[in-house]
Amino acid sequence: VVGTVFGALTASGMARRLARVSQVIDAWSRGDFSKFIDDRAGDEISQLALRFNNMAELLQQFIKRSQEMAISEERSRLARDLHDSAKQEALAASFHLGTALTLLERDPVSAREHLVEADTLVDSVRGELTDLIHELRPPSMDGSRFDDTINEYLIEWAHQTGIGASMSVEGYVDLSLEIKQAIYRITQEALANVVRH
Repeated sequence: VVGTVFGALTASGMARRLARVSQVIDAWSRGDFSKFIDDRAGDEISQLALRFNNMAELLQQFIKRSQEMAISEERSRLARDLHDSAKQEALAASFHLGTALTLLERDPVSAREHLVEADTLVDSVRGELTDLIHELRPPSMDGSRFDDTINEYLIEWAHQTGIGASMSVEGYVDLSLEIKQAIYRITQEALANVVRH
């Protein structure tokens, strides 16, 4: 009888400890690394909990580094895009304006041509900056179906670029916001590459 009672108490305590471990691991699987396993019994389960905690800390560091790298890569891409297009066009517009100023008195017709060209370049820069701002602030993805959001972007992109595009989606899967944002960014980059190349 004593053995049975002792076994039942031990098993009950072990089940509670394993349930706590399971709850924390479930939180980690959802991306919540704010909790750690608190088990100080000093046995094998405590050692396992300590290893799990160390693994969670490493995962947190890895996720943070990955996010920092993604931010750095996005900044580099935006800087590259600005340098490759908007900066070059703004510089060309500046040259046209300078030339127009020097020609204004002696050759107003040529000065006007340079002003028209500068105006066209400034409009192009404005359009590219608007596109970049749109990329930085994607639309809200909580209210509508995600395929509708992507399709609206595709229609707007096709209208702006004059390149025909269509999208077909079969079935529907509800995705997390992080995955939706990642797919949206991948779509933007792929379409930007289509225009570029």
